[in-house]
Amino acid sequence: SFIEHMYSVLFASGNPNKLRDMQAFLAEGPIRLLSPQEVMQTRSLAAPPIPAETGTTYFENARIKADVFGAWSGLPTLSDDAGIEVFALDGAPGVHSAYFAGPDATHEENNRKMLHQLRGVGDRRALFRSTLCLRMGEGQYLVSEGTLEGILLDAPRGRTGWGYEPLFELPSSGLTIAEMRDAGMHIESHRTRSTAALCRLFSELR
Repeated sequence: SFIEHMYSVLFASGNPNKLRDMQAFLAEGPIRLLSPQEVMQTRSLAAPPIPAETGTTYFENARIKADVFGAWSGLPTLSDDAGIEVFALDGAPGVHSAYFAGPDATHEENNRKMLHQLRGVGDRRALFRSTLCLRMGEGQYLVSEGTLEGILLDAPRGRTGWGYEPLFELPSSGLTIAEMRDAGMHIESHRTRSTAALCRLFSELR
């Protein structure tokens, strides 16, 4: 059947950090992730169009990306949309996490804005949320979600994290995700959880 042969899947992102994480999470499973660059080379395609992430939910944004990259490549396509939800900010920045400090904001600028907004705030609870959308064909999707709760610090710690990871401390370890990456530690993150959930859904189809 189609599902039994669905091993090679395009990852709908040019973000090398995300791709590396997702390939590591899927290393043991039935899905082999391809980067857009690999697909461009093997299929002699022009660069993919850049999707406008106009959705109001993580799922809508993930589906938009999966549809654009899936139509471009003709391949089954996996996309992810993720964000950080801060309890004291009523769940903001959420779907706007990547652009919290503006449309071209760097990770550092987003982190600075976060620290500024939380100055003097006692409740530092936050969670990362990841929504994955696997487009198997037109109108055919598998969707999964994972979350990770933590505490936002008042200064970044750790060198190799990206996004909000240098601010996000896991109470279980007392370390930020960035510090855990520095130490080469395994991180059960929102993305590992959404990926595990997706793999369970995928294996039920096979």
